[in-house]
Amino acid sequence: MKKVLTFMIVATMAISITACSKKPAETPDTTTTPEVTTVPEETTVATEDSDIITEEVTDAPEDTATPDASADTLGNTLYKDFLDKVKANPDMSVEELANQIISNPVIQFGPAVMPVEAGYLPGFTTEISGFKSGAMFAPMIGSIPFVGYVFELESEDDVEAFLTTLKDTSDPRWNVCVEADETVMGNYGAKVFFVMCPTSIEG
Repeated sequence: MKKVLTFMIVATMAISITACSKKPAETPDTTTTPEVTTVPEETTVATEDSDIITEEVTDAPEDTATPDASADTLGNTLYKDFLDKVKANPDMSVEELANQIISNPVIQFGPAVMPVEAGYLPGFTTEISGFKSGAMFAPMIGSIPFVGYVFELESEDDVEAFLTTLKDTSDPRWNVCVEADETVMGNYGAKVFFVMCPTSIEG
C-alpha cells in the first residue's frame, strides 16, 4: 500500500512539473515589419498586437499626443508616466527614472530597481546591447509576470533599431509558468522605455 501511495505522489509531481515547463504551441506572428522612418526626436510605442507607431515630436514636445492614450492598461499607464517624467526632467538618470516609474500608485507589489549592463537580460531571448546605461524595474516576488526597463542610448539615431531589437527578442513567457499580457515600449529622445506586464494588477 505504501508503494502505491508513493508512486501516486511521484507521478502527480512529475505531471505538474511537466505541465509547468511546457510552452504553448507557437502561434503565427501576425505583426508586420515596422516601417523605419527618419524623424527628428520621436516618440514610439508598440504593443504585442500592433506595429511600431512613430509620431513626430513638434517644437513643443509637451503638446505631443500620447500614443494609445485611450487604453488604460498597466503598461500604457507606466509609459505615460515615463513620458511625463522625462519631459519634466530630461537629464534624469535611467535609475532615477525607473525608481519614479515603479513608485506609481498602480504598482501594488514590492518593487526593486537595479542597474543593468549589456548582456542577457530577463525577458529577452538574446543578449541586449547598444545602450549607454540601463535600469531594470521589477517585483521582488518572481511569480508576477512583470519586468520593465529604462535605457539611455548614445544617440537618438539608434532608437528605431534598438526598439525593433527589443520587440523581436522579447519573450512574454520568460517567467516559466506565467505570461505577460502586454508589451509596451517607446522613447523620448535617446531614452527608451520597455515593459512586459499584466494589463492590470489586483491588490
